[in-house]
Amino acid sequence: MERLDLRKLTGAHLKPYRQMDDDAPMPEEGAVLVSLERLKAESETLLARNHPVGLLVPGQAKAADLAPWLDKVTLIAIRFEKFSDGRGFSLAHRLRDEQGFGGEIRAIGHLIADHAEFLLRSGVTSVELGDPLAVDHFIKRLKLYSLWYQDTLDARPTILELRHGRTRKRLAS
Repeated sequence: MERLDLRKLTGAHLKPYRQMDDDAPMPEEGAVLVSLERLKAESETLLARNHPVGLLVPGQAKAADLAPWLDKVTLIAIRFEKFSDGRGFSLAHRLRDEQGFGGEIRAIGHLIADHAEFLLRSGVTSVELGDPLAVDHFIKRLKLYSLWYQDTLDARPTILELRHGRTRKRLAS
């Protein structure tokens, strides 16, 4: 799997997380990605491991259901089951805007390069792609635009803010 930070256009610094099935034995070392059900059931053991724990959720998950765990995990991975399902974008936006999550949000699953800008603008910071060629397509797509009219959750100012010399505090790039 290829990882790409949507803000830095590289994946070299991104930590790999090992995706764990609910019944798989937990490794002693390394970052793991678990379901909400497993995190709830084994939170004491998982969080005492002294290694990063990430949460793997489907796009239809509710941000409010994840709220109690947001300060305990280092990554939220949102699974996009099919490329035409936009619920993952909404979940990322809600995690940032309503729940104030400042950590890494990674999109995984069925993603296409046309999603790149929308993912970034909705609060997703990284993607996990199955094809190295897809990484190049994502990078090209992210370099297409440099100015935006619409306000979103990323750190880039809108055209109006640039014109009037005002910016708001948002997710750091």
